[in-house]
Amino acid sequence: MTVVTILALAASSLSWPSRSASAQTFDPVSKLTTWYTDRNPIDIEITAAVGVGDEARPIDPPRVLRLRLERAYVHSLIGKPPISIVGLSFDLLTGLPSALFTAPPEQVDARGDPIRQIAHTEAITRTINVVVESNFSSESMRGASAKISKCKGAEIQSDLLAFDKDRDRTCTVWSLISGTTYVGHLSENNWLFIHCSSVPIGCTVRFPFGGFFPSVSFNERHLSHWKAIIEKATEFLKSKEVVTP
Repeated sequence: MTVVTILALAASSLSWPSRSASAQTFDPVSKLTTWYTDRNPIDIEITAAVGVGDEARPIDPPRVLRLRLERAYVHSLIGKPPISIVGLSFDLLTGLPSALFTAPPEQVDARGDPIRQIAHTEAITRTINVVVESNFSSESMRGASAKISKCKGAEIQSDLLAFDKDRDRTCTVWSLISGTTYVGHLSENNWLFIHCSSVPIGCTVRFPFGGFFPSVSFNERHLSHWKAIIEKATEFLKSKEVVTP
C-alpha cells in the first residue's frame, strides 16, 4: 500500500466522534498501570507551564488540556509537576491505537474493529506519534515563527522549503542538530520546523493546539503531505479532549 493510498483512505474513512462536555467525573492518572493493549479509557491532564527544570512553573491564569482515551493509545506518561508529558500513537488508516496492530493477536480485544497484525514495514508508514508537553505552550513558543522564517531556503513545494543555515546566526545554531531540517509554511504567519532523522518514524513537527504546541512524528515518506498529518493529529486530539462543565 503506497503512502498516497494510505492518506487517501485515511481522508475518506478516518473519523473520530466530536468532543463534548462530560458528566462523568474526570480522574487523571499519574502513571500507567495496565497492559499496553488495554482498551479501557483513562484520563490524562496536562497543565501548561513555562520554564524548564527547577524553574518551571504553571502559567497564570492556568491552562489545562484534559484527554479521555483508551489506555492503548498512550505509550508513555511522565508526571513531575509542574512538568508533564504524554506520548500517544494512533493508526493513520483506522484511527485506532497503533499498539493493537503490532501486538500478538491473543493480547488484542478487537471489539469488532478492523484490526489485524501487520508487518513492521507497514506499521511505520501507518503509525502517527503525538507528544504533548506542558512546557511547550503558546507562551514558550512565542516569537518562534518569525525566527524560523529567517531560515527559509529554496522552495521544495508550495508549503515546504529547504532549511538555509546561512540566512541567520540562529539558523547556524539550529543546523547543528543531526538529521535534515525543513521549513514548513502552515498558514500566513505560521512557520514551523520539520526535522527528519534516520529512525523509522523520524520526521517531527510542532503545531498549535489549544494554547499548547504538541509534536507529531511520522515516517519520512509522508513528508510532502505534512499538513495532512497535522490535520489528522489535530482531529485526534480534539476527539479525545474532555470539556468539563
